[in-house]
Amino acid sequence: APFPFSSPPPRPAFAARHKQQRHQVLAAVQIAAMSWSLHEALPRLKANDPTLVHLVLHNKNIGDSEAVQLADALKRNISLKGLWLSYNQMGDEGLQQLALALRGNRTLEYLNLEGTEIGDEGVAWLAAWLHHNKTLKLLRLWYSKIGDVAVGLLADALQDNTTLEVLNLEGRGIGDEGARKLAEVFRGKTALKFLKLGNSSWASFVGLNKIGADGAGWLAFAVRRSGTLEQLDLSGNEIGNDGTGMLADAVRDNKALKGLTLALNEIEDEGAGLLADALQNNMALEVLNLSFNSIASKGAGLIAKALRCHSSLKVLVLEGNKIRDEGVRRLMNGLWGNTMLKGNEVGDEGAAQLASGLWGNTALQVLNLSKNIIGDAGAGRLAGLLRENTVLKVLDLERNKIRDKGIGRLTDALRGNTTLERLNLGEGVPPQIQEIFDRNSRLKRNSLKRRKLAFFLGALGRRFPKKVIQMIVHQTVWDHHLMPHELHSFLARDELLDLPCVRRRKLVFVWSLAQVRSNLPVELVEMVVNQSSWDHQLSPSE
Repeated sequence: APFPFSSPPPRPAFAARHKQQRHQVLAAVQIAAMSWSLHEALPRLKANDPTLVHLVLHNKNIGDSEAVQLADALKRNISLKGLWLSYNQMGDEGLQQLALALRGNRTLEYLNLEGTEIGDEGVAWLAAWLHHNKTLKLLRLWYSKIGDVAVGLLADALQDNTTLEVLNLEGRGIGDEGARKLAEVFRGKTALKFLKLGNSSWASFVGLNKIGADGAGWLAFAVRRSGTLEQLDLSGNEIGNDGTGMLADAVRDNKALKGLTLALNEIEDEGAGLLADALQNNMALEVLNLSFNSIASKGAGLIAKALRCHSSLKVLVLEGNKIRDEGVRRLMNGLWGNTMLKGNEVGDEGAAQLASGLWGNTALQVLNLSKNIIGDAGAGRLAGLLRENTVLKVLDLERNKIRDKGIGRLTDALRGNTTLERLNLGEGVPPQIQEIFDRNSRLKRNSLKRRKLAFFLGALGRRFPKKVIQMIVHQTVWDHHLMPHELHSFLARDELLDLPCVRRRKLVFVWSLAQVRSNLPVELVEMVVNQSSWDHQLSPSE
């Protein structure tokens, strides 16, 4: 149909300028954050080159003597904001010179010293600098040669420091005493948002940090006291069920913590149950990583019960546990955000339970089932889910037992699916599936254009014929699988009380606002409210 107005709307004047400015910013970042040799960087630092904002000297064989040269160049520099010295041979003497050179610095915000030869003496100089520093926001010290004594010195300094937001002490040999000293930091006015005390690359570095239940108790005190801490990583420690219980009590009423990583911590069903109980009251946590523990089907069931009314959790990682098919059956009713069930011995029965449990789910976008024992029959049940699901974007089935028959069923299902963006089968994407994904990308672009036009027409209200507005709205509703006319019968059903909290809120909110008198067609009101309330998880009062 012809465009319903005489000429296209004028393009905003700022659009071209914004695009040009964005390219200028990207170019500046690419130039500024480059990896240099020390020989190239020294004269630019001494000259106070304003374009040298981030200096990356990663793995450049910098020892103490080279660090002295670098310190001399930094004494009068007022442009550098980020300094990366990771994986060099610099030790205590080199760090001493750097700390002395940076005493009057007012610009450095990021300092990366991971993988260096720094010991307790060097950290003492670093701590003395942090006592008075007012600009540093990020400090990475993971996998260097310090322990609880040096951590205590850092903790003392951080009680006076009100700017550091990210502290990474992964793999530092920290035990319960170090955890206690770090917890003391949160008695004051600290700005710490991200605290990483785990062991990255768990398979290789398990045991470098050895925080147990007592240390977890001290960190639970920190979580309870803090109004700033957003991410806590304790992966690869030894907190067990007792430590998990203390952290769960702290998380229960916390409104700041958004991410909690407790992977590889000897947590069993008991610990999972304590966390699940806390989640029923917590409405802030968005990411929970419990991978590589010993959680079985009972623990999965307890977590599922909590998830039914936990509206904020977006990512749940349960990779490498012992959930199996029975655990999947219990877990499926609570699936809400992005879920990883990788390496849990899930078979065809578990895949069937997932497909059945996710029928009608409107939140799950990422489902990782790699490294399980799903065969063609399970793939067939998941294919049935894909025919009806309108929100799942990523499905990972790598390293299962799916053969040509199962791949064929998945391909047939995807022909009618317009939302899945990635299907991982472990050996590249078959050409027929890639064609479907390319088609979905085109449909998504076209759908976004129609949505924008629908909103534009709706805002203009009476200026255009009602039939034109309804035509656009109906097309958009179809693209996004929104069925406003189904709300009447759906809201009248008793099953509404069993729905997850956010979906129940959404439907009530949609229908209540659709009753408000408006000059716009009711279909447009329902579409706008449905999409907005779901995107932002708005409650009726909001």
